[in-house]
Amino acid sequence: MPKYVIPEKMALKPFFTEGEMIEISIPETFHEAMTSGYFILDLLAEKTPYYPWIEQQKLLPDIFAIWKSEKESLRDMIAKRQKRLAELPMRQQLANLLNVLFWLNGEQITSLQDWKQRVAMFDLQPVNAHERLIFIMERPVHHHAFIQLEQLYVELEKLMQKQFAIYNKQN
Repeated sequence: MPKYVIPEKMALKPFFTEGEMIEISIPETFHEAMTSGYFILDLLAEKTPYYPWIEQQKLLPDIFAIWKSEKESLRDMIAKRQKRLAELPMRQQLANLLNVLFWLNGEQITSLQDWKQRVAMFDLQPVNAHERLIFIMERPVHHHAFIQLEQLYVELEKLMQKQFAIYNKQN
């Protein structure tokens, strides 16, 4: 599997540190891209056949399906205080949520360094998304972080469905 050095612009705790080396391969399926690492489609944008910031209606619902299939297991790990087991899936789901937030607004994640400023400019975002995301990033394996993540998924899915309905009505 090829190694990829994380550039400064993509370094953000709790996902990556600058200069970190990760093993990454071109995903065969969208599901694989969304479950095998953080921001893979953004890091390898020119090398994959998936462009969810453009093909929103086709691809974004799959991310919510992934969340729904994994959230009870994650809830159980958090409830049992299995922090080590919960850490990676929690980060993956947080990364996926950030992806949805950007992609729903038609933007690829080209940098995580300026995510706060970019999110502040989005038309489509849950209430207080910025503050809630910071809270989750600072303590990803705490019960309240899970609750916030779960609520952000619910709110973002409603925004997505509303946006798709508006788009489909106009076209």
